[in-house]
Amino acid sequence: MFALAGVLALAGCGLSAQQKADDATVRAAGVPAPLYDKMVRGDDLSVGDVMTLSRAGVRDDVIVRYIRDQHTIYRLTPRDFTALRDGGVSRSVIDFMEHTDYRSPDSPWGP
Repeated sequence: MFALAGVLALAGCGLSAQQKADDATVRAAGVPAPLYDKMVRGDDLSVGDVMTLSRAGVRDDVIVRYIRDQHTIYRLTPRDFTALRDGGVSRSVIDFMEHTDYRSPDSPWGP
């Protein structure tokens, strides 16, 4: 009982208005519970997770913001690019993922 109360209390602490809105968007999209739980914990998203979010109708800006906020780095292979495109992920999300490699000069994290 106390553990559940602690989790619920922490879930709302320290979240910005934007993060709360993004959380509501993801919940409303009906993403699978394990993926939602992964996002609540702040875990990195896999390529498959990004495809699932896109298929569920989660907006690009929400997906990109989550990836950026978690500082996730993707090193996409040609197979990943094909899977993402075929999986319904938008070009803008794929482009963002492609440039998360921190060593890249055009990375969102800098050179």
